[in-house]
Amino acid sequence: MTLNSIKMRTFTQLRSTLSTRVLKAGKYLSALVLILSAFSINAQVDCDITMACNDGIQVSLDENCEAQIYPDMILEDPAYDNEFYTVIVMDQQGNIIPDALMDYSHVNQLFDVSVQLNGCPVSCWGNMTIEDKLAPQFIDCLDVEVECDADLTPGVDVPQVSAFDACSVVIDYDYSDVVTNNPCDSAYAQTVERTWTVTDEQGNSAMCTQTINVLRATLSDVVFPPNYDDIDQPAFSCSVNIETLPNGAPSPNVTGFPTGADCPNIQTYYSDIIFDICGASIKVLRQWVVIDWCTGEELNYNQIIKILDNQPPVCTTNPDFIDQIFTDEGECTATYEVPAPIVIFECSEYSYTVGYKLKDENGDPFDQPIYDNVTYNPFTELYSISDLPQDTTWIVYTVTDACGNSSQCFTEVFVQDGEAPTPVCEGYTVVSLEDAGWADLYATSVDDGSFDNCEIDRLEIKRFSTPCGFPSDLQFGEKVNFCCEDVDAGYIQVAMRAYDKAGNFNDCIVNVNVQDKINPTIECPDNITINCETDYTNTDITGYPEAFDNCSVEITYTDNANLNDCGLGTVVRTWRATDAQGRFAQCIQIITVADFDPFNESDIVWPGDLEINDCSKDNATPEILNSFPQLSNTDCANIAVSYDDDIFYNVPDYCIKVLRHWKVIDWCSYDPQDPVYYEYTQKIAIYNTIAPVFETCQDVEILSEDGACEETITLEVNATDDCTPSALIKYTYSIDEDNDGIVDFTGITNSITLTLSSGTHKVTWTAEDKCGNITTCTKFVNIIDNKPPTPICIGQVTWVLDEDGFAEIWASDFNLKSEDSCDDEEELTYSFNEAGNMPAMTFTCADVPNGIAEEIPLRMYVFDTDGNFEYCEVSLILQDSDLTNACDDMENAGRIAGHIYTETNEGIESIDVELMDMSISEAEMGETHEAGDYLFEEVPYYNGYTIEPYKNDDVTNGVSTLDLVLIQRHILGLAELDSPYKLIAADVNASDNLTSTDLLDLRKVILGIHSEFSSNTSWRFMPSSFEIEDPEHPYDFPEKVLISEMYLSDENIDFTAIKIGDVNNSANVSNGEKSSTRSASKLLKWDNQPLTVGEQIEIPVYANELNNLTGLQLAIGTDQSKAVIRGITSGALQIDASMTNMKNNAIALSWFNATPIEVNTNEVLFYVQVEVIATDMLENVLHIDPKAMDAEVYDAELATFGLDIEIGEGVYEHQKTVLYQNTPNPFKGMTTIAFELEDKQDATLTIYDVSGKQLYTMTREFNRGYNELTIDTESMDTQSGVLFYQLQSGNFIQSKKMMIIR
Repeated sequence: MTLNSIKMRTFTQLRSTLSTRVLKAGKYLSALVLILSAFSINAQVDCDITMACNDGIQVSLDENCEAQIYPDMILEDPAYDNEFYTVIVMDQQGNIIPDALMDYSHVNQLFDVSVQLNGCPVSCWGNMTIEDKLAPQFIDCLDVEVECDADLTPGVDVPQVSAFDACSVVIDYDYSDVVTNNPCDSAYAQTVERTWTVTDEQGNSAMCTQTINVLRATLSDVVFPPNYDDIDQPAFSCSVNIETLPNGAPSPNVTGFPTGADCPNIQTYYSDIIFDICGASIKVLRQWVVIDWCTGEELNYNQIIKILDNQPPVCTTNPDFIDQIFTDEGECTATYEVPAPIVIFECSEYSYTVGYKLKDENGDPFDQPIYDNVTYNPFTELYSISDLPQDTTWIVYTVTDACGNSSQCFTEVFVQDGEAPTPVCEGYTVVSLEDAGWADLYATSVDDGSFDNCEIDRLEIKRFSTPCGFPSDLQFGEKVNFCCEDVDAGYIQVAMRAYDKAGNFNDCIVNVNVQDKINPTIECPDNITINCETDYTNTDITGYPEAFDNCSVEITYTDNANLNDCGLGTVVRTWRATDAQGRFAQCIQIITVADFDPFNESDIVWPGDLEINDCSKDNATPEILNSFPQLSNTDCANIAVSYDDDIFYNVPDYCIKVLRHWKVIDWCSYDPQDPVYYEYTQKIAIYNTIAPVFETCQDVEILSEDGACEETITLEVNATDDCTPSALIKYTYSIDEDNDGIVDFTGITNSITLTLSSGTHKVTWTAEDKCGNITTCTKFVNIIDNKPPTPICIGQVTWVLDEDGFAEIWASDFNLKSEDSCDDEEELTYSFNEAGNMPAMTFTCADVPNGIAEEIPLRMYVFDTDGNFEYCEVSLILQDSDLTNACDDMENAGRIAGHIYTETNEGIESIDVELMDMSISEAEMGETHEAGDYLFEEVPYYNGYTIEPYKNDDVTNGVSTLDLVLIQRHILGLAELDSPYKLIAADVNASDNLTSTDLLDLRKVILGIHSEFSSNTSWRFMPSSFEIEDPEHPYDFPEKVLISEMYLSDENIDFTAIKIGDVNNSANVSNGEKSSTRSASKLLKWDNQPLTVGEQIEIPVYANELNNLTGLQLAIGTDQSKAVIRGITSGALQIDASMTNMKNNAIALSWFNATPIEVNTNEVLFYVQVEVIATDMLENVLHIDPKAMDAEVYDAELATFGLDIEIGEGVYEHQKTVLYQNTPNPFKGMTTIAFELEDKQDATLTIYDVSGKQLYTMTREFNRGYNELTIDTESMDTQSGVLFYQLQSGNFIQSKKMMIIR
């Protein structure tokens, strides 16, 4: 279908739709009458004309916010007046706009407009956009005259201008001031030119100028502030916190400025003279000077201000606290270093003295303080009291400030004897057992002068173990027991303990040696003679003695053996009886050893003769054969056995024959003068019949390398033998080249290197061992040429069918110059299939479906004489002759199709594709499907075409701060972008190079400052067939494909899509959800806290789970009824204005750095500046806004993590314990005291009057963070005046004043 027919069909449908709707809706009846009347004038127009409509026009609304669409607004050079045409306007959803009357609801929308020549089948169409270009209008913009001290803020002393807009509302009022200071002769001190700019919803703006004249003031208008000297106004108390200057004087913000003359010609200044009174009391003489620079007149005024200290110091101690100390070392009295008193309030310097009160006979303190033995240490700045007796002493503090005000407070100290006695023991002592084996030891027996700083009460003793069976010895008591078990135990430690009157004790150790002084007795067994076979150490045979002792005895013996090598002679045995103390008695026993049956030849059995199947004499040793003389009756003999071998080789029937000569001697009976020994000869025969075995004897198949027709190879065999070592085996070989039965050469080695041609060859080897056994190995060697031919083809051959529509094509027709390493070119054969049996193919009109031409893919195979083959891909362009036209043509059967992929081969959906027919200058639009494919069907042949994709929406798709990081790292040379497509994506401003400007343009899109790229489209498309010559500078590339003349369908016109700004391929390329590549979320943190209306506060945002960062992005939103975000400032992250954008109650932040920066947990990353509109907790005011921007963070490895916020409770370093001023103050009845705690913990709130009297206390556990208590003072026993309240929590103590009114 042509574009004209499409447009005609669309108009017909529109006209039908309009008719139907007019009939259904009576209000459109006039439109139907207009159409019917238009057809009645058909005779007045010429239907045979060509109409052309403008496309892409903009229509602006008029002052009534309407626009009527007429035919001549759409037509190019209309042939008739408007009444001869019908205009139909339709929106993008197919809805027709009644009467073609446009209003504000249509602004910024695209509409299709059709113009029909009435009564004729002639029409055209275009599209238009409705715009609002009307600026707002001011209602009032009045000049004003104000006093010199007026507030020039719009809406205060100067009226606010107002404006209206014909179509929308005025959404922004903005102004700028130009201030001019007028000369003295002018009635006005200043003139302010205020330029107002108002803007409507469409960005149309208007301006007006408002003049503000500021009247000039004179010195007669000046009013000076009063004195604060207890005459004009009360003097200030130093106990009241007021704003002061660096010189210590009250600030004029407290004491007042001259009023009535805040004009440029009036200048005011002052100087202070300060007089010290006492302590913190001062008198200030403030000298004011006011000058009128226009008249030269001057006013002078002295203001007196006093700050007085008239309150005594307020000191306190804890009434329940008693300090416990111990006596001085070696003394029964103590020295006490008195801690300084707690002065909870005093604005002057102060000093204090210390006294004390002792306990009387009733346990009460004496009336008057004692100041004896009290000394002051100037280094520690503390007092000490010496010689304090044991028991309780009361400490008296007298605190006096620099103005003579004084007060007293008290505490207690308890002195206790904490020093243990010094025990002195005898270091070593000896205890002798009695005849019964027992002994006692008393504590007083081991004391060597123990002493105490006061007095020794008693001595006790104990053992650390009790082998004697007395458990009481393990407890301290008067004495301990010893027994026989303690003898020979070395020194036994016992402990002596000394007690003083206060119950203190200490121990010392005594080493006790227990001795037994009674000797044992012993009786030996009789002397004895035994056979040499008998064990003379066996006391069951030789006998055992008897011994006696009062405790216990151990019997041992030692032998003095006088025996020869045969074990014959005498043994002298000394028996010994020893008790635990080491005392002993001994006796002697004689043991004689004799041989009752001497060794002779009858005690020998000689080994027999042997024959063994083996090959080595090494395997014929007595140990291997287990063939030795067998001996008996050797217990009392010293037998030596030896042998010598005679070896004989090549003995008939044997490999080896051995004559082994044995000799046996008994050295116990051997006499060199008459030697006696025994001899015998043993015969051993060794034989073997096993031939050598080849390790391998397999045929060899060798593939020739690099197409060679012969190979130089090395052949080697190895054999093993059970008798002969491999190195001693003898080898021979013979080679029958080409395996023709003729031995060509021989040799006597097991390895040979030779050159063999292609074919089969026979090699025969023999191997012979030392026993004459022979074995044979025959193997065949096959040299194979396995390199396939090299096909060199004509890639594309065009062939024209004959007049009968027939063509025979040979595979060799595609051969250009194929070659083989061994065969000549004429020996090669060609085929269209791998089997090699298709040298030619026949084609007919059936192979040309469109009857014009067809591209047919084929393979040309080339074979050598060895059957090796290879192929190349070719194509046949089969055409029907224009002269014979043997095939039926299908003129509009052409197809143009392709795919649009990303660099990562993801198909992209909904890409507009334009097919432009250059022959008739008409375009057809297509669109890609889910897989990225597009298709144009029924494309006429023989015309020229261009194919061009286009997409310029969804600009933020795939674009994030991570892309900024990657682009900056490339620009700085830290990490280059690894593909030319990413370089094109990074060139945001299409300047053909990468600079910081690309980063700025991209960040404006990320932050929402721009809705599209100013110099680029959202997507760009490169033909996939385009070869990039310089991958490092790929910016010059075509963005459309040209077909000069189409005679074949082409369904492989592919494009590579490049999303501008997306250099990590994260864009969503389908209409569905793209799977996230982000890891689990990381946490930021801000601490929950109360926000008070009117305050401007910076909220710190902490790193909670972050360490190394290269970038982050997020949007922080707010409840606009509670707070307004004013900006973001730097913390650990350096942030400037280009990194943020405020839009729709949320501030967007995009921060990045080319290299990672290290941040610590709980470190402040940045601050959010907030102006509080309504009091609330932070958690109800701020939040991360995912709709405004994806919240992401990137680590050192550029991994992407989501970002979330954790609402903390203020446990970090910035959270402090704070005591706030009570509200209201002054108060009557009830007041509220608020404070913050750094942790959940106990806290005490105490209220005192000026005398230090405690009026109220509350101690309990409070929550971390903000707390408050409401205090009802009606029950307090106090009058109007100043009270002090104090908060104590852990180490934190702070006091404040408050004023109560009765």
